[in-house]
Amino acid sequence: MFLVVLVPAAAFAQDYVTADNTANSSCAAVDAGTIMFIICRIALIINTLIPVLISLAALLFIWGIVQYVIAKDEEAKKRGKNLIIWGLVGLAVIVSVWALIAILKRTLGIGDEAAIQVVCVESPGIKCPE
Repeated sequence: MFLVVLVPAAAFAQDYVTADNTANSSCAAVDAGTIMFIICRIALIINTLIPVLISLAALLFIWGIVQYVIAKDEEAKKRGKNLIIWGLVGLAVIVSVWALIAILKRTLGIGDEAAIQVVCVESPGIKCPE
């Protein structure tokens, strides 16, 4: 059952490196060795893990509902209620991190084809590209 949850991660992993070892992701436009490249790679790893974590949190939430419904005594209902709460908290945290990464990527211009545009001012010895 657990392997079924990891299938999306395996599919996402095939997008990052091509046969000639060049990045085939949104980090390809960022120069390697820069802080932007490191942030971009971290964002890609987090974006790969997020569907797995959302699946686990949703399973925890559903398992808590099942435990709450089938419980006979008050202690078992309390454990089911705690699972429901922690599943919802987990989903909220995961989605918040996902949104924060998206905001950071958009703010820093990482992953966009129209990344941060640098204005070129021609001066002696500097020729601006057309």
